[in-house]
Amino acid sequence: MDWGIEVRAILLGGTGAIGGATALLLAMSGWTVEVTGRDQSRMPQKMTDAGVRFHQIDRSDTRSLERLAGDGADLLVDLVACSAPQVRALLPAMTSMDNLVLISSRAVYVDDFGGHVNGDEPPRFTAPIREDGPTLPPAPDDMNPYTREGYAPCKVAAEHAALDSGLPVTVIRPSKVHGRWARNARTSSIVDWMLSGNQSIELAHADTVDHLHGSKECSCPDQHRRDASEPPHSECRRSRYPNGRGNRECHRRGARMGWAD
Repeated sequence: MDWGIEVRAILLGGTGAIGGATALLLAMSGWTVEVTGRDQSRMPQKMTDAGVRFHQIDRSDTRSLERLAGDGADLLVDLVACSAPQVRALLPAMTSMDNLVLISSRAVYVDDFGGHVNGDEPPRFTAPIREDGPTLPPAPDDMNPYTREGYAPCKVAAEHAALDSGLPVTVIRPSKVHGRWARNARTSSIVDWMLSGNQSIELAHADTVDHLHGSKECSCPDQHRRDASEPPHSECRRSRYPNGRGNRECHRRGARMGWAD
């Protein structure tokens, strides 16, 4: 797509499944794309070939991030913020951004009994989860976000810090992410099972439903690009199932394996 003007995107932690797919999509659409990370060797060659620039900057190095932000960008996607202090520390740099996207997690949701995915008992959601569904209470600033108990409440607190800033923020809550450059092979056993000729998978609990979000053909990268082309606003979105071209691609791949709709 020819935007007619130079458009710039900065992705914090942009070499993984969601970040890499988003960076590649934007670069192929004519954007100037810059990503940060701690290890350049983890950046896929395809991103480099597409013109994506890598900056070795840790998310906690706010001064370096502020220098990178410079006079601003059309889009900033934060894929690594896990707590309210981390979000607030970067707010001065964020004020120069036209559009902000914070990647959160489905782990923030609770069922009618307060259960959640990181709890001792699995949650039992009685209906599809909406963006305005109940979440865990936000964590205090001193809670460790890198523990099982702290991760989800700290993500809630990070959302609040971003959405309450008055800046044009979109929060996206992906589920388990599957796709190119995903570092956890969440579905390899399922694919191997189907490719070996099996036509069905027996569920341990037949009344449950699970889902994955594709990082290449499906919704997250396209959502980021759409957010940057819309008027500034603040909202929270749960990452959707595949649509458009991604939906057709998912159906095509499934048909190759003989999967039914």
